[in-house]
Amino acid sequence: MYPTLVPFFKQRKLQPLYSSIIGYENGHPGLLRINRSADDILRLCNGQNQLEDIVNCLFDTTREDRSILVQYVQEFMEMAEKNKMITYNQYKATTPIILPLSGSAEYWSIDSISIELTEKCPLKCKHCFVEATMDKKIQLSDFLEYKLFSELENISLEQIQLTGGEPMLHPKFWSLLEKSTQLGATVHVFTSGYVFTDELENNLKNFNPKQVFFQVSLDGMHSYHNEFRGASDAFEKSILFIKKVIASGFCVTVATCIDEQSYEEMKELCEFVKRIGVARIRLGGISSQGRALPSEIVVDTAKRIKLKQFQHQLSVEVGSENFSVYFIEDTEKMVKSEYCNNCGIGQVLLNVKANGDINPCLMSEIVIGNLEKSSLQDIQKRFSRTFEKIDFPRLEICQGCDKFTLCENCIVQGMINSEFTDSCAWRIELQKLESLLME
Repeated sequence: MYPTLVPFFKQRKLQPLYSSIIGYENGHPGLLRINRSADDILRLCNGQNQLEDIVNCLFDTTREDRSILVQYVQEFMEMAEKNKMITYNQYKATTPIILPLSGSAEYWSIDSISIELTEKCPLKCKHCFVEATMDKKIQLSDFLEYKLFSELENISLEQIQLTGGEPMLHPKFWSLLEKSTQLGATVHVFTSGYVFTDELENNLKNFNPKQVFFQVSLDGMHSYHNEFRGASDAFEKSILFIKKVIASGFCVTVATCIDEQSYEEMKELCEFVKRIGVARIRLGGISSQGRALPSEIVVDTAKRIKLKQFQHQLSVEVGSENFSVYFIEDTEKMVKSEYCNNCGIGQVLLNVKANGDINPCLMSEIVIGNLEKSSLQDIQKRFSRTFEKIDFPRLEICQGCDKFTLCENCIVQGMINSEFTDSCAWRIELQKLESLLME
């Protein structure tokens, strides 16, 4: 019998600390991180090798004990078949299945990229870290668009985020959305839902609901949301947008920034968006950046505790099989493992500003290059292994600090909050980063 990778998998990708195999189904990519040993075995599952052939190949390269290799390969194959990664064919394939290879073991290649399309926005959100307004003129230019997407064509991406400002204000928004989907990644549009035209439903017909997803900002019911976003019709327009997108078959996540809302307000909001078909609501704090600083609405330890309590209680009272309430910091941060030394900042994640500046993370203000002068590859070659060396704020380092709950597992928040404490034990990691970036 000849073990063979299932057709779902289309590409292999190398990273410094692991490998990935990437699959595509109905426009939805899946990225599976695996160690080098697993990669070596799966690469040999090409339809032309039997189990003995695979063991022999591994023995020739590793010279490990053959009996141990046989047991290891057998156990891995059982797991791979159980998880539908491979199938067994009775006959040898006429040509080997060889997946295209991207990435490098020498430097990191991004899996996810955020693209800020414009700094324009009609709202006046109290917490906007971009400080977007309608007076701002900067938007992703034709030159930057061409250079960026030309390079992304050669990178195996799992996710693209289109952000702003208000991304739908970019005059080429729908074209940029189409270009993004053509790269094979899932595409997440981060929008206020405030800006749309009568052509919304017709434009959505051109996209696959299993590949394109919308995240809409909604911070409370009518009066609270309108006051927080600085527009008297913000809630009404956002809800209309959400309903139209859901009616077109797309999944919507509501993103909520927790400040002074009561539990009753949040429960009412959750119940309301659940009724109109929203799939999940994402609760988050407000970072000490942009407009949040002078307005003094940034999250503190008490608010962070309140946020987590809200998430737990709302999950119990409102959550269901088709609706979830989650806290982004608990679900989307990688922790130190064999696959990554930190959250992936500046390694598998990058942010592109509307003016071409490159940040190691959507929320980071560090600029590590500009697309007009450098390529993503050059920036990754220069800086990605530097970010790999940085430890994230964690209990072993930060025990006893009253700001630890604000920084936990997040390098960017550690950088921000270290400025507000005189005894930051994690600051040595920040100094290490600053020193490495200056080299």
